[in-house]
Parts: sequence; C-alpha cells; structure tokens
Amino acid sequence: MLAFVALCPIPTSAQQLSAADSDPAVMGWMQGFPPPPDKLIMQPDSNFFSFPKLRWTVCNFRELLPTEQVSRGIGAPVPLEYDLDEAAIDGLTFKPMGSRDTMTWKESLLGAGQPWVMVGDPGLGTKMGT
Repeated sequence: MLAFVALCPIPTSAQQLSAADSDPAVMGWMQGFPPPPDKLIMQPDSNFFSFPKLRWTVCNFRELLPTEQVSRGIGAPVPLEYDLDEAAIDGLTFKPMGSRDTMTWKESLLGAGQPWVMVGDPGLGTKMGT
C-alpha cells in the first residue's frame, strides 16, 4: 500500500526545465563524434549526477563506470503478475517537497524535470530513486 509519494527538489537553476526541454537528445548531450566540449558527460567530472545531465547518465551509466552484468540464470523467464491501474496512478495527488501546491502524478512527470522520486510503503521503509 502506497503511503506517500514526493518529488525531492534539486537545488539548481536548471530545475525550471520541463521534462521535454531537459530531454538528453534535446540538450545535445554526448551527440556527434567527438561531442562538443560543452556537451560532454564524463567521469570523474563530479557533475554527471547533476540535473539535467543525470537523465543521460542513468541511461548510459555503463559508459562512465565499470559495472557487473548479472545473469538471470539458465531457466526460462517467469512473467511477473501485476494489476496495473494507470488511472489510479495518474490520479495520485501530493505536494512536492518545498511547495504548497498540489499536483497529480501525471503532472509531476511532465513538470519541472525533477528526477528524484521518493516512495514510502508501510513496513518496507522509504525508497528513493529516479
């Protein structure tokens, strides 16, 4: 059972970008060969986890740091059972942290481009991710 959902604000002036405006393709991150210096996202630069570069980083993390591929095993995949009610999800309302305004889940995905979502579930604790 969902206890709360909140967007965590990212303290930068870039947080005013919409989801469409902060799209990595629109921003031009790592495009072309070689990419223009102002469009490079590299490690050990400390800003590859900052918004809006974070959107590119999440999809391309293996290009920045060594990662380990984990096998799913030798058995056939087993489909997970779920009962997705998109209307109920899109109808969720909450107040983003640091705001007095209420918004719906759907509005939050098209809003200020804040990439962090915090979800709480009684008994499971709080999870934070993108």
